[in-house]
Amino acid sequence: MSEEYTELKLYSPLTGDYTRDEPLFEEDYEEDYDYNEPEEWNSSYLTQYQSEIEKMIENYPASDNSDRGLMEYYHGLESVDDKVHSLHPTVETIDGKLYGVAVCKLKAELTREELSALKEYCTGQYSDGWGEGFEQRDIDCGDGSFCVHFWQWKDFKIQTKEEFEVDCLPKRTPHIPK
Repeated sequence: MSEEYTELKLYSPLTGDYTRDEPLFEEDYEEDYDYNEPEEWNSSYLTQYQSEIEKMIENYPASDNSDRGLMEYYHGLESVDDKVHSLHPTVETIDGKLYGVAVCKLKAELTREELSALKEYCTGQYSDGWGEGFEQRDIDCGDGSFCVHFWQWKDFKIQTKEEFEVDCLPKRTPHIPK
């Protein structure tokens, strides 16, 4: 008999750093461009590379060491470890922006304290664990390469779908027929 799980997604912002290769031809050289200085890419720009980022996540060695994903390394509240079967990072495009998503399979509903502990664990994985290694993997994009940051110093937050919808999605005025 297989166990049934509910899915919980935790959303967070993404950024990227693009580094351009040296030009192949002298006529392509731009004097005012520093080829060694990374250019920051925002979440809107990253959407065009969603499939490449997903492939990199799938092929990243630390992404899927077990069925439990990143929960294999969890050493926090015992109740969180008991209730959260797995945690796997991925990305999703929402409203024209690419977001990091921690997809969690739950055996039971989390309390507020347990959800807070899970968010803290995920933040730690993005900043110092899984994410620190992942952001050092270059993704080729033709004229250069880029890396993706699941965690940033400024403006980082990790949210449930409900929190994310209230806080991050544009407020829409309902259409009322005349």
